Amino acid sequence: NLLLALYMFLVSTWSFQNGFLDYINRTELNRLEGLNVALQELYQEEGSWTKLKQNRKLWRTLLEEQVRNPVRPRESTLLRNNTDLKSPDDFSNNPIKNRDRIILLNKNKKLIIGGRRINEQALYMPVIVNNTTVGYIGIEKKIQLSHKLDRVFADQQKKSYAWIALGSILISI
Repeated sequence: NLLLALYMFLVSTWSFQNGFLDYINRTELNRLEGLNVALQELYQEEGSWTKLKQNRKLWRTLLEEQVRNPVRPRESTLLRNNTDLKSPDDFSNNPIKNRDRIILLNKNKKLIIGGRRINEQALYMPVIVNNTTVGYIGIEKKIQLSHKLDRVFADQQKKSYAWIALGSILISI
């Protein structure tokens, strides 16, 4: 029974850690929705990525705009305009803070701008104009929890699993 409780504790914490990290990575990708909209508009105006490829300052400006005015999909205007929220930094895991993790690829998945390299572990969101995929926004996946609140939450869950395992042992005795 002791081995079974230990096994359950280890599997539960591993499963939670991986699931929570996947949730954080997908949340970061969703937070790039505003950048996606801006890129769609740019591509629709220009008909190509040439202007963006030749102008790194434009890329930085698009990223900075997302820091100042992030789009948080599926939230009401009331929540988005809530004056209690001081800045986008109030939200954990703002991927725009680390711009090197964000890239733009063309429709053939060749690097246009951003980041240092194409990461095979990245998550991608298609940039669609007139029902045609014209590119992909990519964000490098985190491989560990880096935000303090995320780590605190994960640690709380581990402690809860440990107490549950201990309780199971005591009940089985």
